[in-house]
Amino acid sequence: MSKGVARFGRFDVLARIGAGGAGEVLLVDDGGRRLALKRLLPHFDAADAASLFEREGALAARLVHPNVVQVLEHGHVGGVPYVLMELVDGKSLHALVRAAGRLPAGAAAFVVREACRGLAYLHGVTGDDGRPLALVHRDVSPANLLVARGGAVKLCDFGIAKATAATGTRTVPGFVKGKRGYRSPEQESRAPLDARSDVYAAGVVLFEALTGGRPGDDDERPSRRVDGVPAALDEICVRARARDRAARFAGAAEMAAALDAVVAELQGDAQLRAGMTRWCPAPPTAAEPTRTRTLARLDGGRRWLVAAAIVVVAVALGAVALTFHRRADPAPPTSVPTSVPTSAPTSAPTTSAPVTATIPPPPAPPAPPALPSPAPSQHAPPPAKHRHRATRRGSDYMPDPFHR
Repeated sequence: MSKGVARFGRFDVLARIGAGGAGEVLLVDDGGRRLALKRLLPHFDAADAASLFEREGALAARLVHPNVVQVLEHGHVGGVPYVLMELVDGKSLHALVRAAGRLPAGAAAFVVREACRGLAYLHGVTGDDGRPLALVHRDVSPANLLVARGGAVKLCDFGIAKATAATGTRTVPGFVKGKRGYRSPEQESRAPLDARSDVYAAGVVLFEALTGGRPGDDDERPSRRVDGVPAALDEICVRARARDRAARFAGAAEMAAALDAVVAELQGDAQLRAGMTRWCPAPPTAAEPTRTRTLARLDGGRRWLVAAAIVVVAVALGAVALTFHRRADPAPPTSVPTSVPTSAPTSAPTTSAPVTATIPPPPAPPAPPALPSPAPSQHAPPPAKHRHRATRRGSDYMPDPFHR
């Protein structure tokens, strides 16, 4: 464990993922594995809340299904109950809808179809004696549907944050009343619940995924239709949200079967995976070049300083290179203009253009024998007048690099 990392039992607490009224979810490290840990808030010491938390942990540990978040263990640390779960690398459906505005029809149908499969499994769980437990989730919402980057959909959160308010219910303790806007009419009236209450919530989730918002709370909410989607999908959405539970699907398995044809027709799984690259981009990989990673870690001020230093060094090197270039190219001899005939002033530039002191012309004209003679005198001690001009040019501070 690195210095300064908080501890909870044997776990290194890396971050806080979420929190509710009585519990919180933490990102923890357990011997090199990153997992999600849900625990009762340390300051929340109500005995009934702790009891319901423990019972929910024991119940969730029995649930093993691809569309249900896997609970690995549950226990106590210093008297605080906790539930250790798998970590889903992705986002909740709530976060995806916020990022996308609204999901494509196929992707929305796929997510809700997978959620219904998880609910169907939950509704059919039996006890040790083989008798059905008649479980009802009671908190189906976009926040409790996790979508992994690869497209897997998992149902999570059985309502520990509101478990203390679940007294007098006729369902298994640990499954709470749910969030306003997703509760079924019978749930609002505190009537006995069955699997069709979760079907109603799944219909509201489907409507929100398709439109980006929940239906209104008026009496016309169940009959409100969705524009721009296939008629079969719209009919499923309306039927699932019927106020009369007898008019809904008989269970989550029946609703999932109705969504199968829509998902196949619209290729919903492919739509979801393609959208996840935009709605939930993967973090940078460790294979990124070192130079890019180093510059990316610099803040704005440090980047500015590094850029300024690079510019200063480049200018200095350019100035040094220019100085040596000028010293390496000797000035033309002063005697060249005197050798130009005065009768042809227009040809003076042509005769003075070749550097005859260094490259003698091949035809050997009359002037070449006299031109090389000044070359040795350039390296001889210059006369006083020439030394004065060289001093003004700074040759006393920067000697001729070709002087021997």
